[in-house]
Amino acid sequence: NSFEIENGTVKLILNINNLLNSKKIKYKKIFITDSSPRVDITEMSNLLKIIENNKKNIFFKKNNFIFIYKNKTLFELKNTNAGLSIENNVKKLNLTGYLLEKKTSINYLKKQRHSLSISIPDINLSIKFLFTKKNKIINGNSNIQIMDNFIRFDFTKGNEFIIENGFFRNKLIKTD
Repeated sequence: NSFEIENGTVKLILNINNLLNSKKIKYKKIFITDSSPRVDITEMSNLLKIIENNKKNIFFKKNNFIFIYKNKTLFELKNTNAGLSIENNVKKLNLTGYLLEKKTSINYLKKQRHSLSISIPDINLSIKFLFTKKNKIINGNSNIQIMDNFIRFDFTKGNEFIIENGFFRNKLIKTD
């Protein structure tokens, strides 16, 4: 329910040692091209579980990722390349494409903590979140840079969304 792919082409890179045994076909990589995956942002926690439990490398080439909320399109990343991979027991999701004709990259890492970064260099935007998730409570901090403005805060999301220890700085103002 959190991720839907229609149309497109799927290529499996098979392990040649297992080709003759049709009951145990194992693959090394999956390539999905020319599709329009739909991502429901209300299901992001389920999507993070999919990323955490994934044991294969999955790559998307020339896709248009559509992000939806309550069956309405929020935004679309066009001409996107993405990779869901595992290296040294670290789960990674790298997504690059174009949002409103501006090059955009989204990166997610899962080590001991979750790390999410979003970058749109053409408008000088950089967003970084570090967080941990225990039960249904998410604790973390963020660093947001928009042009010459820098915003930092800690957050907790449980039943409510709480922002603490906020800090804002630009050429004219510095406050917390």
